[in-house]
Amino acid sequence: MISRPPASPTSTSSRSPHLGRLTPRGREAGYYLIDAPDATRLDLDLEADLFRLPVQGFAVEAGRATAPVSKAHLTGGVGALLRGIAAVGRDLSFEMLDGMIGSPSLLVMGPELRGE
Repeated sequence: MISRPPASPTSTSSRSPHLGRLTPRGREAGYYLIDAPDATRLDLDLEADLFRLPVQGFAVEAGRATAPVSKAHLTGGVGALLRGIAAVGRDLSFEMLDGMIGSPSLLVMGPELRGE
């Protein structure tokens, strides 16, 4: 399960923010992914229905960040990613890159998180 809750979780420290209950249906573990540091390295194969995106954030257990996650990739099928959206945040924001690119926070079930 990969999750990114709505913006501004309450922090108990800068290294271990309290994230509340992020995991749906009784699941107590997942990932709070806060950035795609090099989104230009997105590997996308629509014919094979696969993607691979570099990400960073925190491992989450029992609603608390337990370890940093870096040099990792979110991988899976594009269709499965879209079908796995369990919740959408109210924090849509855009960045100026080669155009306006943006997304709200998403709680997603299904994609894998793999190290480099």
